[in-house]
Amino acid sequence: MTREPIPLPPADELRRILSYHPRTGRLTWRVKVANRVQIGDAADNGHEGDYRNVTIKGRSYRAHRIIWKMVTGEEPIGEIDHRDLVRSNNRWLNLRAASHSDNACNKSLYRNNTTGLTGVHPHGSSYHAQIKRHGRQIHLGAFRTIEAAHAAYLAAARELHGSFNRSLRERA
Repeated sequence: MTREPIPLPPADELRRILSYHPRTGRLTWRVKVANRVQIGDAADNGHEGDYRNVTIKGRSYRAHRIIWKMVTGEEPIGEIDHRDLVRSNNRWLNLRAASHSDNACNKSLYRNNTTGLTGVHPHGSSYHAQIKRHGRQIHLGAFRTIEAAHAAYLAAARELHGSFNRSLRERA
């Protein structure tokens, strides 16, 4: 279950208090918002590999959602996907609007994956291919080889998920 994000302040207010640097993906303060904060200080905090957050008037917001609103002028609808999976990389070229289902497709392999290929698992002497769309599991068939099962998965992934599917960048 996805929690509904807190509505962001108006875009003009965000642009008044923050500067966004699209080449670095960082947000800095344009105004002094607290005694400890200087103009030009980093506004987004967080750890490498984790989402960056910005606190405005006591409320914490995801930096990538603030950036989306600052650049587009619109409240993000749905989710914002990080193309490279690095949650702290808020460069504009790394961000894109996504449905929850699309965002869920752009992820790395599960640790317990034994084949090294998304959507393929061994089943006796064959390999089964399956794909998920909008929370529904779709069985693509049983195949004699891992390559054939993966080819079936990739064809379905292209059709159902397009550029969001991380497995399209896996080894074939």
